[in-house]
Amino acid sequence: MNKIYIKIASILLLIVTCVSCADDYLETSPSNSYSEDVVLSTTTNAYYTLNGIHSLIYDRRDDDSQDEAGQSSNNLFCEFAADDVVLSSEGNGWWIYDSKWESHTLETSSLTDYVYDFYYDIIANANKILSVVDDLDGTESEINDIKGQCLTYRAYAHFMLVQFYGERYVNGADNSSRAVPLLKEYTTEGQPKATVAEIYTQVTSDLDDAITLLEGISQDHISNISQDIAKGIRARVALVMQDWSTAYEYAAEVKVNYSLMGEAEYKSGFNDIEGTEWIWGSEINEEQSRYYASFAAYISCNFNSTNVRTNPKLINNLLYDQISDTDYRKDLWLEDAESYSDSLIDNLGLRTSHSLVDYMNIKFQADDPTSTALAGDEVYMRVSEMYLIEAEALANAGQDANAAAVLYDLVSKRDSGYSLSTNTGQDLIDEILLQRRIELWGEGFRWLDLKRNDLAMDRQNSNHNIAVCGTLYEDAPSVNSDWQFLIPQTELDTNDNLENY
Repeated sequence: MNKIYIKIASILLLIVTCVSCADDYLETSPSNSYSEDVVLSTTTNAYYTLNGIHSLIYDRRDDDSQDEAGQSSNNLFCEFAADDVVLSSEGNGWWIYDSKWESHTLETSSLTDYVYDFYYDIIANANKILSVVDDLDGTESEINDIKGQCLTYRAYAHFMLVQFYGERYVNGADNSSRAVPLLKEYTTEGQPKATVAEIYTQVTSDLDDAITLLEGISQDHISNISQDIAKGIRARVALVMQDWSTAYEYAAEVKVNYSLMGEAEYKSGFNDIEGTEWIWGSEINEEQSRYYASFAAYISCNFNSTNVRTNPKLINNLLYDQISDTDYRKDLWLEDAESYSDSLIDNLGLRTSHSLVDYMNIKFQADDPTSTALAGDEVYMRVSEMYLIEAEALANAGQDANAAAVLYDLVSKRDSGYSLSTNTGQDLIDEILLQRRIELWGEGFRWLDLKRNDLAMDRQNSNHNIAVCGTLYEDAPSVNSDWQFLIPQTELDTNDNLENY
């Protein structure tokens, strides 16, 4: 853990140089480092430090790390290592080892090292601010806001770590297996692994406190942690823990504050933070661009990168076949790509060098396909996810009628031919999970959804190519340890306390 906390300087260097007004601290990209006693002295300056955490969510590690660009890179792993997103070719090589399950199962891989460092950097930032926040010079509301945002970040980072590196949570079991260190305060000392149960206990406690602290506080930007974001993460955590009542209650509280997209907006590319459904996301301008490390540089249909041009990302044809013909979401994939009109191709900004492959997606589109800097904003939470969490939790709680009603409210907006479901029990749960796969395709959920539901990763008899993806089937997490990321060798070399477990 020492190597991560040595990086505490990176917390303080992500502070904007323009410190004239707290309201516009997210508007300015350039940053320099400030001494800690200046940065963490007033709530005004602490907001700039908090901006460093916001930046970490989308920041690129360095110029050589095209697959290490914040949360969106981890979301790409969760799709490329699963079964619903298909890599059509090896392209220029990025993400191929991840698709083959050869990265997260190797201690020395850059993936295990990056994911581990990324989330602990967030935790280090949050803990450093939390260690002084109560003594800052500022209003009670400002202190509550800063504390609530930091607690949410700390909870979110631990939640992601335990999902990647730990065994799946099982409600009713002791969940005593060791996962990753639990860091509740700022320290430079390496810590031992905590149990899965201990981590989830802290995560839920942090989020509950954050939700209380953020009550009545409005945020000026979608990348700021709002109470709705904290509640949305709390609903995600409860879903993983099979705490059905908490999951559907928080999801319901969030969803009433947002509207669902219409068809035109849904088909506009998923690249604008002004989107009707967006709850949490990052605004990416030219100064903040990650260029070829951006989300769109890998999963969009029209970004001008070698990977996108030669390796269009497809939908699993078996999933595509389950989408109703009256569902406009089906238009987001080109079943027979060569047959589509020149006008559609021109409107998407595809070049002659862009390969056209059957079942390729046009869901994700670069904001400006002529620019490698303007790839588009990135979304981490949409309100449609809250509908799906609420419906799934209600169905698992035995409230079939209520679950079907919530599902209808969502799907009927996408599918003109959809009728209120008459399914019950597991059939209804399966229907909800199918709609989740369709609705959230490519957004970073599939690998973790398979893990939390103890489902095998199955690419068999589909348009997956074993020469590209390497493995067509992986047994369910309960019998396959490869669903746990390995602790990176760099951490094993520097944290002696890990040797205890």
